[in-house]
Amino acid sequence: MLKRYLLMSSACCSLLVALLHVFVIINGAPAYRFFGAGETLASMAEQGSWLPGVLTAGIALVFVVSTRQRLAGGFGRYQSCGWGSS
Repeated sequence: MLKRYLLMSSACCSLLVALLHVFVIINGAPAYRFFGAGETLASMAEQGSWLPGVLTAGIALVFVVSTRQRLAGGFGRYQSCGWGSS
């Protein structure tokens, strides 16, 4: 039971982090600076480069996949691929 609650709460946290990355993409350079992404990424976003948005979207996608896996584990629907099992 504890495992299920931990998986569900970590899934919620992971989803919040993914949404935060989307927020940074939408708000652009000031958000990159505020959240400490670095001056290089912030200046690229100011110049209209697509690279900061793509990088941030990739990170958000990783967190969304993580959310999906944790939710599947929390609901007991996770199917292992069999790696490491004997």
